[in-house]
Amino acid sequence: MLPRDRARLFIATRLIWREGMEQVRRDGIKLDDPVTRRRIVGCAFAGAMVAAPLVALLYGLTPALVVLTGALAATAYLTFDGARRIRPDLRGRLLLLAGINLALAIVSAVALIWRLRS
Repeated sequence: MLPRDRARLFIATRLIWREGMEQVRRDGIKLDDPVTRRRIVGCAFAGAMVAAPLVALLYGLTPALVVLTGALAATAYLTFDGARRIRPDLRGRLLLLAGINLALAIVSAVALIWRLRS
């Protein structure tokens, strides 16, 4: 990526962030709103998925398993939540993916518990 493109991306990101923060200041954050809750969980999921490998490199496997377990659990939550709102013909596939994410979260949690006990 060219430095000019990086600068444009940075400026666009700052403008989007500033607009979002101004809307939060204007309207406030309503945590009882399901859409807001989904957005917060989605942001936490994205951050955790990006952070897990970095945490593993910096701090080791145990903290990375904590982050990964949280990210997979958030993914399963968002997928189950989305399955209630999707077309019926796609619901089965989405529920299958939600189940896979939940199973991976459980495997990750078991690995974390095993690692903490040893």
